[in-house]
Amino acid sequence: MNQSKENLKSQSVPVATLGPPHGLKGEVRVYPFHGKEFSQLKKELKVFLQLPEKKSLNNSAMPLMTKITSLRWTPEYALVFFDSFTDRDQIKAFQDSEVWMLREDFKELENDNEYYLSDLLGFEVQHFSDSKMIGLIESFYFNGANQSVAKITSKEMELEVLLIPQFIKRIDWEKKVVVIDNPIYE
Repeated sequence: MNQSKENLKSQSVPVATLGPPHGLKGEVRVYPFHGKEFSQLKKELKVFLQLPEKKSLNNSAMPLMTKITSLRWTPEYALVFFDSFTDRDQIKAFQDSEVWMLREDFKELENDNEYYLSDLLGFEVQHFSDSKMIGLIESFYFNGANQSVAKITSKEMELEVLLIPQFIKRIDWEKKVVVIDNPIYE
């Protein structure tokens, strides 16, 4: 693959995080951002693994392209084999990496009111009670208890908020604004 990292990222979306290895032969826990019900992960899917900044010198490492060869679900995560790894030490080096997939490989949504969390990246977040801008959605991650946690940044602060349907009051797709009523913020 001869694409630049920036070009690859512009066509791809983070969909999961790698957890610790499982067993001796290179199987790994994968925590999808959208949960099992909405996960895009499937056997034979080509994905990209991006090392976290703390493991990559200046976050300069190119993502590793690999393919899912086996996938099985537990209640909290998927257990996955990738074709690039044959033992636990190889995959352990990628623990905490993000799993990215090409947007063109996403399933089509059935309803107009459905969206992927990744569609909200870069959106402004405002609070429902006072319309005050909180910041911009920078990323999502799996926190072990609730899969929809957004990292929101502004000049003044960095904030993590639950971005679940109960707290989302409105999404303005034209203005790229998410209005939330989140008790953590108040």
